[in-house]
Amino acid sequence: MIYKEYLKLIKGNPVTESFAMDLAFHWLSPGRYPLKVCELTDKSQTFIRIPTKGINPHSKKDVLVVGFSAKAFSGNEAITDVVLHTHIRGIPEGAFAGCVSLEHITIPKNVTAIGKDTFKDCDGLTDVYYEGTKEEWDKIRIVDSERVTEFGDMIPGTPVRELTSDRLVHLPGNDPLHRATIHFSCDLDFEPLTSDEKGTYIVDHSNKVKNLLIG
Repeated sequence: MIYKEYLKLIKGNPVTESFAMDLAFHWLSPGRYPLKVCELTDKSQTFIRIPTKGINPHSKKDVLVVGFSAKAFSGNEAITDVVLHTHIRGIPEGAFAGCVSLEHITIPKNVTAIGKDTFKDCDGLTDVYYEGTKEEWDKIRIVDSERVTEFGDMIPGTPVRELTSDRLVHLPGNDPLHRATIHFSCDLDFEPLTSDEKGTYIVDHSNKVKNLLIG
């Protein structure tokens, strides 16, 4: 499906509200920090659209949602679509492992690496809508192999063991991603920030997501 048609589906589906959320990181002045999705509380939902904003539990103000935990979606067999907006900063290792019904996903250009087994068993994945260019996509480090080193007996007169094998082993956990059709230059800025909002995590209260669980 071309992105123009998929964008209609995105706009036709509301932002998912059944999320448990927490601060993306913890440090001084927590009232200014963005949020991350920790859990999808309604496991029956099929079209997942991560909100751009949520309410910071300390300041009670709207802040950006910039990430999600590895356990938020992994193992969910109902999900068919995952929409990640432009402010999402990364994809955790194993994030969609076991999402056997996943067909479409959007990936922002902030993503620079995709760890092993991130799309394990996502054999139904057909389309990836990437925000950046092909050149930017080619720079993403997609883990699909690992180095395996084996050692034998100690080398006489030294504290060193003999190297018997050093090879790269293929990891199939991201094979579905390689088989999917990658669509480039897809606009994922569904709710643009104003000039006053750029450079800070705190944004205004318009169009805020309601009924989010903070935990």
